[in-house]
Amino acid sequence: MAIVESTIKSIDLIKGEIIINKLNDKQKKDFICKKEFYIKYLEVSQLDTLKEGDSVSFIAIEKAGNYYANNIKLIQSNEAAIMPNVKCERSILMFTNKFIKELESTLASISSSEDFEDFTLFVLKSLGISEIYAVPRNNAAGRADGVFKVSNISNNTPKLEVIYDCTLYSGWEEKKKQQIANYVTQICRNSMNIDYEFIERYITKKIKTSISFNNNSEKQIWIITKNATRTISEEQLENSESDLLVKVREINISDLIKLLAKKLLDTKYIKIDDIANELKNL
Repeated sequence: MAIVESTIKSIDLIKGEIIINKLNDKQKKDFICKKEFYIKYLEVSQLDTLKEGDSVSFIAIEKAGNYYANNIKLIQSNEAAIMPNVKCERSILMFTNKFIKELESTLASISSSEDFEDFTLFVLKSLGISEIYAVPRNNAAGRADGVFKVSNISNNTPKLEVIYDCTLYSGWEEKKKQQIANYVTQICRNSMNIDYEFIERYITKKIKTSISFNNNSEKQIWIITKNATRTISEEQLENSESDLLVKVREINISDLIKLLAKKLLDTKYIKIDDIANELKNL
């Protein structure tokens, strides 16, 4: 008994027969595959989608001038075999594009400072930033909206440290001039304390967090807006250990969304070091 290949000629599941084309003209009759044979080897989903012309392999049996097919199996073409992966990739691509469009649509509708701060924090978290500290809104008067650090994955030392502030106000430069000077001073210190209070179940809790800074990391002050990304200034400052360069930059939130889309759509693994380099050079 040999295993051969041919194509489906006709299907009659009510009668319980699948007719398979004969192998050559010398063969007088087509193959018949009875229900008791195909039901063992074809899955229900395969039977539901089986159609004329589909390729199958089977054991050919000749008996009393008739030809029978046993151990029938559907042959998946290369295209059919890879189709699930193609569908999966297409589904992921569609989901990611839809997610990014939803973010862009949400951003376009934001008009309040509070919503913009929350939106920015969500985008930063989605980028996979290793350490991020957000100052509660009711304690943020005159202070930055948050601090984040991206560490070098190989030695766990900070690669980029940023104090950020969010604003929708077009004339922010003059208004935040003193605040930015304070941020520059703070990021050049060895640490920064964030003290605030919040109410949980009618109980006021005091929180104090100390954030350490590393002199070997790149230091930047970000003013996150809806305007174009640009470098405002670069300041060389001295501290007790070394001279530090601090960049003050305006960052368009849309550029962070584009970076997020790039990260999500990249087919290779992205190290957090790569994200740090992208953020430094926006």
